[in-house]
Amino acid sequence: AFEGCSSLASINIPGSVATIGDRAFYGCSSLASIDIPSSVTTIGEHAFSNCIRLTSVDMTGSSVTTIGDGAFSVCSRLTSVDMTGSSVTTIGDGAFYACSSLTSIDLPGSLTTIWKRAFAYCSSLALIDLPSSLTTIDEEAFYGCSRLVSVYCRATTPPSAEYDIFPDETLQGTLYVPIGTKADYEAVDPWRNFWTIEETDFSTGVNNALRDDGITVVANGNSIVVIGDNAGRIEVYCVNGQCVYSGTDTVIDNLAKGVYVVKVDNKTFKVLL
Repeated sequence: AFEGCSSLASINIPGSVATIGDRAFYGCSSLASIDIPSSVTTIGEHAFSNCIRLTSVDMTGSSVTTIGDGAFSVCSRLTSVDMTGSSVTTIGDGAFYACSSLTSIDLPGSLTTIWKRAFAYCSSLALIDLPSSLTTIDEEAFYGCSRLVSVYCRATTPPSAEYDIFPDETLQGTLYVPIGTKADYEAVDPWRNFWTIEETDFSTGVNNALRDDGITVVANGNSIVVIGDNAGRIEVYCVNGQCVYSGTDTVIDNLAKGVYVVKVDNKTFKVLL
């Protein structure tokens, strides 16, 4: 209906709408943010593809069950997607393909299937938290996500997944799995290909990856990784106040286990290694 409407800067989707159709807002190059109302159950193929100024999508508490193929592909300024509490079960082929600025994606507890290349070339994504409901991940789902170093998989049974869903950079990072499931993950592809697999108590929440205004700080093994184009001077302190690093390197290696305070410009993060 609005395909190619370059002057459309905002849209108030009526509460009576159940389906956002294929290519409905394709190429709306001025559209900056979208709140999906609770009435919507389906987002069609390429519905918001090539919305190059889109920065955030909020599906919190929506009734969306299906995100169609390429729905948000090539939204190059998209930084955050929140599906918390939504009903999404399926993320389609290439749904977020080449969303190169995406740093934050909150997936719902209803999700069962991530299809082919759904998040491929999301090159700013540092962390993904996969819900316990997830059963299937199709080929190259996270291909080209070169900064993805922390994968949290909450499923007690390893999801069925193609061997090539992650790039080599991700496999060199850390896979976090539920307590008592490490042996199961070490027994099957692609999970066993991670260099490091650690069990974690998900009931306490993910507390070693934090985000603020385009900066992501991730704990990865014995390293702290700072990701973000706006990252400037970085300082790392022990909890006793001792400075253990000061500089501009975005990967701080060979740290002892413990709690650290990370300061990036005027932002402060507390990280557990």
